[in-house]
Amino acid sequence: MNNGNIITDKINTFLLKAQEFLRPFVSASLFLQRFDYFILLLTILLFVACLFTSTNVIGGFALLVIIFTVLKMLFIRGQNVELTLPNLILLAFLIICYISVLYSPYVALSYKGFLKTFVYIAFYFSMVQFFRFNKNKIVPVIFIMCFIVTLESIYAVFQSFQPLEAIATWQDMSYVNEENLLARVYGTLKPYNPNLLCGYLLVGLASINTIAFWAFLGKHKKTFTFAIASLIITLTAIFLTGSRGGYLGVFAVFGAAIILINMISKNYFSQKAQEAWKKVCACFLGLASAAIVFSPSILKRLLSIFMLRGDSSTSFRMNVYQSTWKMFLDNWFSGIGVGNETFRNMYGLYMKTGFDALSAYSIYLEILVESGIFAFLFIISFFVMIIKSAIKFINNNYQMEQKAIIISIIIMMSGVFTHGFFDTVFFRPQLQFLFWTNIAIMTVILDDAKDYEINNVEQIIMNLSDFVKDKIEKIKKGV
Repeated sequence: MNNGNIITDKINTFLLKAQEFLRPFVSASLFLQRFDYFILLLTILLFVACLFTSTNVIGGFALLVIIFTVLKMLFIRGQNVELTLPNLILLAFLIICYISVLYSPYVALSYKGFLKTFVYIAFYFSMVQFFRFNKNKIVPVIFIMCFIVTLESIYAVFQSFQPLEAIATWQDMSYVNEENLLARVYGTLKPYNPNLLCGYLLVGLASINTIAFWAFLGKHKKTFTFAIASLIITLTAIFLTGSRGGYLGVFAVFGAAIILINMISKNYFSQKAQEAWKKVCACFLGLASAAIVFSPSILKRLLSIFMLRGDSSTSFRMNVYQSTWKMFLDNWFSGIGVGNETFRNMYGLYMKTGFDALSAYSIYLEILVESGIFAFLFIISFFVMIIKSAIKFINNNYQMEQKAIIISIIIMMSGVFTHGFFDTVFFRPQLQFLFWTNIAIMTVILDDAKDYEINNVEQIIMNLSDFVKDKIEKIKKGV
């Protein structure tokens, strides 16, 4: 929905002039008329590249998506920009991050970190622009994400049966027998890290849940069977990563799913469907409980969450949290600058001896210390606003297929944000691009709903006006 603000008016005026000037080139070029196909292809290649290539290659595909989107806006007639309030807040967050770069004691390193943040946010806006004009591509993209995440989950499960490298598998052996140590899978994502894989799979739950939801509502047994199998495999892979923050994320996912689906079940589910949903919930809770109880390695790993200082890994992170918090208090206004390299250089001045760290091990602390309190408040405001709009959307009378998407994305966000309390893998490109694609889909659906509401209000006013005019005319004729 266009807010009619000065920024969008200026941008759209410029785009209109550019499109009029460049129109002869478009009509003479088949390439320029196929921007959407190239953007979709590049997005798919980006998702595939996330599975096994380096961050530079992944970033290269994302940059191409951004470049093609900008070119499309300049060349293709009818392309315009709509900046809703949440998106303006997100832009403000990006500007504040840039200001933190200027005030950073490590400006060069911070610029490098900011460029990554810029690419993530620019990719989000590119996806919003793409889906605004290609709503029929939302479903295919969701299926593609589901398929790719399922492949990674299958590989991770099979990986658990193979000899594993000792990669990011630090586990305290002081209270666990060696035979009960969990062999933590890390998949194909680079750099190899079980926590990274866990975060990636948590984001992937959005597309899997959406397809399961659609199949359940439409009674498509084969698709539902595939989606449930995919969900079981993905959850199994998450447990096999041994990521304790990921375990808490899974519990948050279950909690959000039960709450959100119960909100709509009475109005949209038949009595039989409600009973089926309760059985599905009971089945998954039973499987999860069995996996924990009958697997000593997973059970020990889960219980270690509550040992706090009694577990060396948890104790290490608590030391990092304390040092990072002191760093934030000294730089609360503008932060230290963006990026993990900036963090590492600054952290050396605050760390406890022998407790070096690559990051804050919490996305919330990371944003606070890197960009300051205002950046943190703006990014939190962005997510709060879209979640608030999403809850309103769920409670209103919109198509159930769209509600399934919104519910699945909120469920995913609950898992990712819970995991984010204890890890910073969220800032990895494999998670970022998948995550922001889902947020872009949610944004487009919610903005369409706002336009629908406004059009309905306008139509009601017009009908009321016509009714009043008609009554006045009849009264005049009667007189």
